[in-house]
Amino acid sequence: PQYESEMDEAVIENRHAVEFIAEQARKYGKDVHLVLIGAFTNAALAIRMYPDEMKTIGGITVMGGWFY
Repeated sequence: PQYESEMDEAVIENRHAVEFIAEQARKYGKDVHLVLIGAFTNAALAIRMYPDEMKTIGGITVMGGWFY
């Protein structure tokens, strides 16, 4: 409830997250650093669909995952 007024003013994106990520990469380049905390699907698709833009970002940090 304490953030309810901020949530009412939030801007909701009507496009896919992959397009948003690529746009931010184009716009901000090295200033973009993705922090992945869950499924990595959107980041993977952004890398696959927009490889040139994604090569310009500052980095990617993965906070999670499991493997054996």
